[in-house]
Amino acid sequence: MPVSPTSSLKGIGKNNLSNDDIKIMINILNICSQRGAFKVNELKDIGIFYEKLSLILNKENKRNKENKENKENKENKGIKEK
Repeated sequence: MPVSPTSSLKGIGKNNLSNDDIKIMINILNICSQRGAFKVNELKDIGIFYEKLSLILNKENKRNKENKENKENKENKGIKEK
């Protein structure tokens, strides 16, 4: 039974992209650019989109790192208090 393109999107809400999804999109843009898939007049828009994706990914990575450090600090603090 064939699957329609939209059937796999059911249940996906607004802003429900994972870091891996964003990394894949960035890789697709890089590969397409290397293979000459974009016209010269499209490069500016593609670059802006690429920068937005990179910014989102960097912010999320920074947030994850800070959360991990905060968790480790709390755990270390709990050990010292005992």
